[in-house]
Amino acid sequence: MKAYVFDVEFLWGFQSRVAGLSKSPSSYLFPPPTTVLGALAERLARRLRYGERDGVRLITELSGDLIAISFRPLNTFPISYMTLARVIAMGQRGGVSYPTPREVYVYKSFDAPAKGSTLLGSIDGRPPRIRYFVIFKDCSKLRLDDIWAIRRIGSRESLVAVVDVWEAKIVRRDKEGFVITAVPEDEGITILSDLSGAFREYYVYPYALTDPPAKTQLMDPSRVKPFLIPVPEVSGLQNPLEVSTDEVKYTIYTLNYGKEEEKVVGLAT
Repeated sequence: MKAYVFDVEFLWGFQSRVAGLSKSPSSYLFPPPTTVLGALAERLARRLRYGERDGVRLITELSGDLIAISFRPLNTFPISYMTLARVIAMGQRGGVSYPTPREVYVYKSFDAPAKGSTLLGSIDGRPPRIRYFVIFKDCSKLRLDDIWAIRRIGSRESLVAVVDVWEAKIVRRDKEGFVITAVPEDEGITILSDLSGAFREYYVYPYALTDPPAKTQLMDPSRVKPFLIPVPEVSGLQNPLEVSTDEVKYTIYTLNYGKEEEKVVGLAT
């Protein structure tokens, strides 16, 4: 298996909006796992010279090789908000392009949808960072250089910088443990601790995707799962989640990288 840990520094935050919520969708509190897969696929596509039409296929390939994906905010707390954006509705009337410079009622072509964004505020005065953990099968095409090449996670405005990358070692697997990384609430996983120190978000299940994440969100609600995300307090500490797995569908991997160790929940193999 290939295991990587990488720290991402966000310029201001990100835009990753929930699919299907009319014209004014809200933004997630943290980039969903499938959005991170999309960021990896974008960089991998450049190296493999994939065309734009092959992008979705590459995401599903990465998903098929995925064993675990998780994250934890290091020094940041999310603030979700909506911005009003004036949009010009271009079209035709009676075969004439609209609006035109001579159109008196041009203001009628405007709309003002609200667009969701998430500001990642820092709790220690340093740029906001999120640490990501991914484990892939040995056959995966992903390389260390592809992670270093990530430039955005989310929309085009969601600029990021990868500041650290480690090739991690899987030192052991456990049935139970204390975890401070995001954990799916799914059959085969039992949360034994208090949930007061964690956010709950609903993400498209990132494993074994067969369709684009947005289509899966709209057409197959059974593949949208709640995830628990421990968030740091002002002191920078996180309350761990006590997790028990069935070791049939899920297990807890302990990753060693640099001088640190971290536990993440992933598929049992």
